[in-house]
Amino acid sequence: MFRFLGTILLLAAVFAVGYYAGQRPVGELKQTVMDLSRKVSNVSRSAFETTLGLERTLRWRQGIIDAKAKVVQAKAEIIDHNLGNAARELAEAEQYAEKATRGEEHSERLADLKPIIEKIRAARADLEGGKSVSRTRLDELQKDLDRLANK
Repeated sequence: MFRFLGTILLLAAVFAVGYYAGQRPVGELKQTVMDLSRKVSNVSRSAFETTLGLERTLRWRQGIIDAKAKVVQAKAEIIDHNLGNAARELAEAEQYAEKATRGEEHSERLADLKPIIEKIRAARADLEGGKSVSRTRLDELQKDLDRLANK
């Protein structure tokens, strides 16, 4: 049954194409095919660029969210007075933030993230040096990362 319907549908399509070709001159048909291929090429290029932009944005947000999670974990470690673990969490937050910058060579998002990475490095250096880092300092880092994630 399906084979019969498929055959009828195929014959109808061939008839429609033949009828269209018979009504139009060959030169006009070639021009129409060239126009369609040009449109398809432009659409596929546009779709590719859109896909790359989405991937870059997703990588950016995922890196920022992962860095924020590590900053929150570092705050919890500081509350528990585990400065070594807090320094390790901040090191991971720095790695995630730097991972988010890949593909952002000359963007304003990169310029916004660089000072935050420096703040994370400074806090980590203080913790590794045996100094305590205040929770308000880490709260500021968390708010800065929140602001960037929503940008």
